[in-house]
Amino acid sequence: MTPRAATPRAATPRATPLVMMPKDAQGLTDTFASFFSTNAEVPIEVKEPNTAISVAGKAMAIARPVFAVEADLQALLTNLGGYDEAEVQAEIAATINSAPVVIYTYGLSPFSTEALATLESTGCKFQNVELGLEWFALGARGSSTRVELRKRTGQGSLPHIFIGGEWVGGLSTGADGGLTGLVERDELIPMLRKARAL
Repeated sequence: MTPRAATPRAATPRATPLVMMPKDAQGLTDTFASFFSTNAEVPIEVKEPNTAISVAGKAMAIARPVFAVEADLQALLTNLGGYDEAEVQAEIAATINSAPVVIYTYGLSPFSTEALATLESTGCKFQNVELGLEWFALGARGSSTRVELRKRTGQGSLPHIFIGGEWVGGLSTGADGGLTGLVERDELIPMLRKARAL
């Protein structure tokens, strides 16, 4: 048998050209893309807290002395006479530093619910530490945490909100009007970005 000569075939065009890329091409692409990005921040629509609940929260400050005595008695009774203050304070400090935003709440509190809704509307990363359903339903640990939060911040009611480790108050109480104050002054989103919660 005589060997046959190969018949030449017409080259078929490729739909996409073959390109050789290094293994870490995506990282390289991301690096170069950052030079050309505009770094424009996407606007975030923040749900403003309900006005009636915010006003009621401010009015709760009148009862602060009563809440302080009640909280101390509750912690004393539920902890059978005492608890390790340093241990609870250390746990609070560790929790505050465990997430960009930390909020201590009661599950049934309208103030806590409203604060959570406002944070959720931003899409931020946060940790919700629910101490109990409501102040009268706290166990030993929740009661002692509530007292130690009051000693740390001067506010005995919940919620307690920490952004980037800094206490910002409650819904409308505490540091400069709390969460409501931050929203009203358009300071919440910049603060969340600085804390890397967004």
